[in-house]
Amino acid sequence: MDAGKRMNKRTKTALSAVCVSALLAANAPALAQENVAAEDVFGDRGYALAIDDRCNLFTDAERAALEASYLQARGALLRGHYAPADLDAYRENLDRQADNEACDGSQANAVQLRVNLAFEGYQRLTDLNFPGTHFSWAARRPDPMQTTEWLIEQETDLLRAGLVRYDDQQSFTIALPNETLPAERQFSQVILVLRDTTREPELYDPTVGGLFPGPETAPWASWTPPDYARRFVWAAGRLNAEDLYTLTGQSDGIGYRFGDNAAREIARRDPRETARIDFLDRRGQPVMSRYFEIGDFGAALAFLRAAPEPVSAEETGG
Repeated sequence: MDAGKRMNKRTKTALSAVCVSALLAANAPALAQENVAAEDVFGDRGYALAIDDRCNLFTDAERAALEASYLQARGALLRGHYAPADLDAYRENLDRQADNEACDGSQANAVQLRVNLAFEGYQRLTDLNFPGTHFSWAARRPDPMQTTEWLIEQETDLLRAGLVRYDDQQSFTIALPNETLPAERQFSQVILVLRDTTREPELYDPTVGGLFPGPETAPWASWTPPDYARRFVWAAGRLNAEDLYTLTGQSDGIGYRFGDNAAREIARRDPRETARIDFLDRRGQPVMSRYFEIGDFGAALAFLRAAPEPVSAEETGG
């Protein structure tokens, strides 16, 4: 039986019960210790978020912690061939269950207490990895924070990508070591290319299930932005030598930072798909492309939002 059918069955029966019982069980794991199946985590956190939507039970940081775990479980289920429509239907079922609970009832109080207690341990985490199909996002909540540093990072053979802190700002950033660059690299513009979900709501697989090779510089990539439905985010500027060295440990190579909307756009995409960085010549034609896996970037962002308020290195004398 395929995964979508399994989810349909669970939506009607077992999972709707698991989402409540597992969350309230005496030995339920803390938010950061996913020792139960992704299905159960998806239900647990989904139910807690659903009842919070109606009753406002949690702080912003607690809510972000639940979202991080919920999105990571959703990503795991999608990579395990569960149908998005089935996951959406299950979440709607959780919302209906939550609508039947009193905000001051025993079940809502028990959910709130369990999340409050689990969050105390979760907030002490400073690092968490979010594995994807081929690569992982490494999320960091450093304290004290440095002037320039990776907060979320993915490293492929040809590219480093992620969210970087620059003083009091955060920007999606890419960096390429010099040895991965072609000898002739005459480009004048850099863009992030994503699937336009309005024009193409479904994932696009140019390999047709592996019958054809993936991109030359990313043979691992299956789901890539289609040429007929692309959304562009333009780079906001090139990294200076000091920032590039701080982020890569190298004095050569290139790096670019993108506008505020880049991270939001990436987080909205399906965790199974791939994003592309195009380097364009003066005529707007790509001269080279690099790829990274979207994975659970949205979950990593939520992990950052759940952090306690950090202090700067200057405040600690660092």
